[in-house]
Order: sequence, then structure tokens, then C-alpha cells
Amino acid sequence: MLLTLATDWKACEVRPVKTLIRTCRSQDCQGDVPNAIGDTSLCVQHYVAEATQRLGDARDSFRSGLGVDPEEFDWLLAQVDNVVEMIGDESLDLGDEQRTRILDLLLGIANLNEYIRRAAVTPR
Repeated sequence: MLLTLATDWKACEVRPVKTLIRTCRSQDCQGDVPNAIGDTSLCVQHYVAEATQRLGDARDSFRSGLGVDPEEFDWLLAQVDNVVEMIGDESLDLGDEQRTRILDLLLGIANLNEYIRRAAVTPR
């Protein structure tokens, strides 16, 4: 099959792009799921709550000497990109409280990463 480009712009059809509106998968929540969060299918509020819970569990596991599950740690590190996307997304109407929680999540992930890095360094 050969595709050709239309050189006559009048011959081109312009259609509006349809954006899929996804709603939060959390029970009884009808919040919109921003694209910045990725494939979590959660609204900002529930995404931050779940990520914060997972961060707390990983931090507790680390502090108790059990270490952190590598897959869980990788997931947490991947959330840094989502958080940065959310903060930079001007189409999201984030309140001060939401921004604070998002930044606390980012700081918590950074701190856990630093704790793990320091624990991996063994004194000579």
C-alpha cells in the first residue's frame, strides 16, 4: 500500500482530536485521571494517597532492617517522573494542599533513595 501526502490543503480533512476522559478506579470516586499520572487509573488525590502509603511501607521495611523490595523501589523511583509531570501540567488545577502532598511524596522518595544509597556504602 502506497501512502501519498495531499499537496492541496483544501483536500485535507481536519477533525478534532478526541481526548479519552478516564475516571478514577477508586470506589465511589468520579475524579478525572490526568495523563501525567500514567497508567495508574487514579485521580490525583487517590494516586498521591496510594503512592504515599507504598512509600511509607517501603520506608518502614527499610528501617526495620528487612530492606526494600527492588520492584517496589523501582516503582517508587518511577513515580518521580509522574510527580514532575503533574507539577508541570498547567491544565491540572492543583490546590495548595495537593501540591504540598505531591511535594512531600517527592521528598520522601528522594530521602528513601538517599537512605538506601548510604546504607549500601560500607566503611573500610
